[in-house]
Order: sequence, then structure tokens, then C-alpha cells
Amino acid sequence: MKKFLTMLMVCLLASTATIALAAKDEGEGKGKGKGKGEHARKRDGKGKGEHARKRGEDKGHRRLGVKLTDEQKEAAKKIREATKKKLEAAETKEEKDKIRAAARKQFHEEVLTEEQRTEMKERRAKHEKKRAENEKKRREKHAKALGLTEEQKKSAKSIRKEYMAKIKAAETKEQKRTLYKEMHEKLRGELTDEQKAKATELRKKHGKKGKEKAKAEDKDKDKDKDEEKDKDKDKGKGRKGKGRRKGK
Repeated sequence: MKKFLTMLMVCLLASTATIALAAKDEGEGKGKGKGKGEHARKRDGKGKGEHARKRGEDKGHRRLGVKLTDEQKEAAKKIREATKKKLEAAETKEEKDKIRAAARKQFHEEVLTEEQRTEMKERRAKHEKKRAENEKKRREKHAKALGLTEEQKKSAKSIRKEYMAKIKAAETKEQKRTLYKEMHEKLRGELTDEQKAKATELRKKHGKKGKEKAKAEDKDKDKDKDEEKDKDKDKGKGRKGKGRRKGK
């Protein structure tokens, strides 16, 4: 009888221990699943979006040619958020252009320091000088190809001077586009029928080259994006490996 009771007690204790261990494993499994899911959500959802947003902001700041402090970045972020709301409420393209222009002005006046504004001004002046030189070379090449007379060259120069002043004073992109269109129509009006036909031919040729160049640039951008994705994947694998070693 004693032997029977002893065996019964052993069986009961073994069953209790088995149930306890099973409950513990289930709890750990749930915890692991939840933790992994949470990590994946942060990595693939909000975390990834946040990283992409910050990377985009940094790229935008680098394009300015000046290095912003964390405080300046935060101030710039507030301007962007306020501008976004205004743009959503705007109905016409002209209104949106004015909102963007006001945001740029606010950023330059309230966020940048005097030294940064000077640095940007010098950078812009250097860029404009280079652009003007390239434009001059392009016009000379174009004039030679069309066979413009000296009188036509003087007239074209006068038209460009008049309209460029108007374009510079224009407040919106829409106004600038309209003025550019008017200027090109006036310049075309100075040409003979033969020169107009030649100009159309050159434009088509230039447009084809431009498309090919844009296509090549798009391929380079896609290649850079793929390389960046591969780097991010490698970083993710590195972090995962470290996590596993710590767990062990």
C-alpha cells in the first residue's frame, strides 16, 4: 500500500512539473513572437519611414551648401509642416507657388545665420556665373547654326534683356513660365521661314539627346538606390547577428 501511494505521489509531481514547464514555454514563445513582431513593425513601418524622412531632410540640407545645427533642423521642420498644411488648403497653383515662396523666405530670414546666407549667396552667384557662361556658348552655337545676321543678334539680345528683367521680378512659377513662352515667341518672330524650320529641327535633335541623358541619369539613380538598399540590408543583418549573440 505504501509503495502504491509513493508511486502515485511521484506521478502527480511529474505531471505538475510538466504542466508548469509547458506553460512557461508557451509564455516565452508568446513573448518572443510579440517582441519579434514589434521589432519588425518598427523596422518595416514607422522606423523605416522615419529613417527615410531624416535621410531626405539631410540630403535637402546638403543641397543648400550649408551645414545646419540640430536646432536649425527642428526650426526648418516646423516651417515645412506649417507649409504642408497651407498647401493642402490652397486651391490654385498660383496660391501654392506663393506659399512655397513665403516658406523659402521665412527659412532664409528666420533659420539661417548671416554667415550661412552669405555662403549660400556666394554659392548661388558662382552657379549663376557658370550657367550664364554655358548659356552664352549655347546661344552662340545656336546663332551660328541658324545663320543669324548681326541685326537679328542685336534684336534677340534686346528681347532677352527685356524679358529676363520681367522674369526676375515675377513672384510665381506660373508667371515665369508665361513670360518665358512670350519671350520665345518674340525671338522666333525675328527668324525667317528657313531659320524657323532649322530651329525646329535643332530643337527635336536637342530634345532627343535630352531624353537619352535623362534616361541614363534615371538608371544611375536606380543603381544608387539598389546599392543603398543592399547597404541597409547588410546593416540589418549585422544588428540581427549582434542581437543573437547577446541572447546567447
